[in-house]
Amino acid sequence: MELAPSPRRLPWLGVLVFLLLLAPGLDAQTGTITGTVVDSGSGQGIAGVQVYLPGLQLGALSNAQGRFLIVNVPVGRREIRAELIGRQTASQTVDVQAGQAAQVSFLLESRAISLEGVVVTGVAAATPRTQLAFTVEQVKVDQNLIASSLNVGGMIQGKMAGAKIIQSSAQPGEAPSIQLRGPKSIMGSQEPLIIVDGVISRGSIADIDPNDIESIEIVKGAAAASLYGSRAQAGVLEITTKRGIGLVQGKTEFTLRNTWQRNTIEHVMPMALTHEYRMTPDGTAFVDKTGKPVALPSQRSVYALDDGGNGTSQNTAFKDNPYPAGVFTGNPYRQLMRPNDAYSTFFSVSANQGSTQYRISGRYQRDKGVVAYHDGAKQTNFRLNVDQRISDKLSFSLSSYLTNLDQDVSVTNDSRGSVFDAVDEFSAGTDFFARDPDGTLAIVGDPVSLGSNPLYQLSVNTNTRETQRVMIGLDGSYQPLSWLTIDGNFSFDREDRLETDIIPAGFKRINNTPLLGSMNLNQFLRRDVNASLTASIAHNFGALTTRTRLRVLEENQLNRHHVAGASNFAVTGVPRLALLTGTVGVDSDEQRTVSEGFFAITALTYKDRYVIDLLGRRDGSSLFGADERWQNYYRMSAAWRMAQESWWPLPVVSEFKPRYSIGTAGGRPGFNYQYQAYAVTVGRIVPQILGNSRLKPELSTEQEYGVDAVVADRLRVQANYVLSTVEDQLLQVPKSSSLGFESQWQNAGTVQSKTWEGVLEMSFVERADLLWTGRLNLDRTTQKITHLGVPPFEIVNKRLSSANHNRIIVKEGESLGTFYGFKWATTCAGDLPAGTDCSLFQLNDDGLLVYVGKGNDYRDGVSKK
Repeated sequence: MELAPSPRRLPWLGVLVFLLLLAPGLDAQTGTITGTVVDSGSGQGIAGVQVYLPGLQLGALSNAQGRFLIVNVPVGRREIRAELIGRQTASQTVDVQAGQAAQVSFLLESRAISLEGVVVTGVAAATPRTQLAFTVEQVKVDQNLIASSLNVGGMIQGKMAGAKIIQSSAQPGEAPSIQLRGPKSIMGSQEPLIIVDGVISRGSIADIDPNDIESIEIVKGAAAASLYGSRAQAGVLEITTKRGIGLVQGKTEFTLRNTWQRNTIEHVMPMALTHEYRMTPDGTAFVDKTGKPVALPSQRSVYALDDGGNGTSQNTAFKDNPYPAGVFTGNPYRQLMRPNDAYSTFFSVSANQGSTQYRISGRYQRDKGVVAYHDGAKQTNFRLNVDQRISDKLSFSLSSYLTNLDQDVSVTNDSRGSVFDAVDEFSAGTDFFARDPDGTLAIVGDPVSLGSNPLYQLSVNTNTRETQRVMIGLDGSYQPLSWLTIDGNFSFDREDRLETDIIPAGFKRINNTPLLGSMNLNQFLRRDVNASLTASIAHNFGALTTRTRLRVLEENQLNRHHVAGASNFAVTGVPRLALLTGTVGVDSDEQRTVSEGFFAITALTYKDRYVIDLLGRRDGSSLFGADERWQNYYRMSAAWRMAQESWWPLPVVSEFKPRYSIGTAGGRPGFNYQYQAYAVTVGRIVPQILGNSRLKPELSTEQEYGVDAVVADRLRVQANYVLSTVEDQLLQVPKSSSLGFESQWQNAGTVQSKTWEGVLEMSFVERADLLWTGRLNLDRTTQKITHLGVPPFEIVNKRLSSANHNRIIVKEGESLGTFYGFKWATTCAGDLPAGTDCSLFQLNDDGLLVYVGKGNDYRDGVSKK
């Protein structure tokens, strides 16, 4: 459904354009800042220190002698900082005068462990970590971290408490799953909101090149993520990419990096190398129930089971017979896998040319995957970041990114099912590489099963995914007054994806004629256009520092899907839809979403010790029901830097900060949840889903109790206790047949969770030539469904058609995500139903409880009644 635009939408963008057009005429005088950065112990200059002015796109890196130069600095009183990993951040205030050079000297102490650093995610303005009243994790990216990571998930895995990074798919080019502080939604996504250089993204983080990343900030829950409203109940991951701002004036830097990895599967599911079928007396062939040898391969039902009876009892046949000579014996999983390579080539050019800074980068990556007859993935990226200062009051930034990804998805996304689905049903006698007389792989590789050879499918079918993605972010910043900054942002994120599925003519089938082939094309378009206007106010009232931000933002999303397919190729070797003689099936759909948001946030710091943070946000979205179009969110936080008090009795504890935060965030409904849905069956219109005009987003309320401490400048301690309640869970509720509809999406559940987090970070060695630190992350999250407004239901493992599959039971009082399955009984009282006559059961020599009957023993055999 397409939503008509509101006539009042985007009027504030006119205000931004007016300000930006007016501003170039407001020229102002500038000066220069020069100075040195030296080691506090040796007095020697320190190279590579980032020296910058917070709030301005101005900075430089110190040279080999520790000297730096920053030009075109607006006149006035300015704060300047010096930062380097492993050193304590230093800050000074300097008066910049027109046409003159201000001198600054920094003495940096070695300090690997501290609360130094600046955070920009979820706060009113760039905020020192010492003044945060909630948890925001930060990963500063260095060269070693880049070299060991093929994707963003690898860069943050193990770096913080409360974050689970799982590479759930071996498909090259696929993004890992990221979960922060446990699951938040019964049926919705658990993935955090992704922001790249201010561009809010619904795309995959696998598209982002790790070589381009400067830092990653992670907000783990609603207590800190309230700034992002109805999209942030699962947390926020904000990525900042590298730019040319930090380079020395006039310097151009070139980088060329090559990486290579060898991927192998170290462990596969073990399996028995014997079978349970009856054989000829000499053990050279399988036999049927009449004792006649069976030609291979054959259907499993033809074989006689070695059960000591009529050959049909699975319960008394033991899997202990060796395979006949000449029958392949090996693990089918091992045959599917093969060691293979992954490699990449990266380049970048960065420069600082006075008022213009830029960085250009590109990468080609090839990951061949570890499955035979599978082509893996190829990815090419290009990035251009440009920063331009027009005057001391006006600046612009461009962040752009282009990526092309080609994947062979026949392993995990094949429309006919994953090749791994039935491998565990093949026997050890299977030879997937056996060939038929025509030279192609045999369609049947298992001597005792007619299962289709998955490697044959991979060797002849085509199942590919081609993805092109463009991300563009434009930022403008205008500072009409020393205490007021107006920022405008426009971002564009478009992804085009084409999935091709081809079965060639002549595809072999078991006991049937070959197929004439088929072809299916799926084309997807995802486009996000966002814009925002922000006013930032920063002012000091004596010992009170205030930072306030007001923002209005607009989001427009488009999803479009086209599919076409048919069967029976008239000509072989030419995959075109026009050459298919079967009936062509086509379909399409389009979804448009419009959202608006407003927020106000203020942070108050008194005497650099007492911190209060207040936030309010109002979100409106076409995804919400017509009667619930607008939702409110808030955050209240406080912290106290007790170690800065004059009465603090423990000088060895240089930082001790208890803090508390409470905040709310949301999880949006799917596009079709609020609408009435019908199906067309044999010319009839059949009601399916009843609409709901009162449908709301899920609401997460989180309280975070925490403390940060630094001991002897060597040990950093962080402890968090988090209580979270996610109400208004979005569930599909069955409806009475009298209403004519099968179900309705409703807000019908509540999930509560508790999280404990602990961090111990220790500096073992701090020297000019060696820095050695270690970090221990501890976390535990438990969650329970405290309310469920629908009957209990199952989330089943669809791989297995049997009723005896593993499954998740969703019911009130149950922990979210608990698996139900089956186990061997070992005790009568603990494992069997109440009231069972335990005298009828015994433990066998394997320690398992088995039924023996009245007065019998498990050693009596099956013949005794």
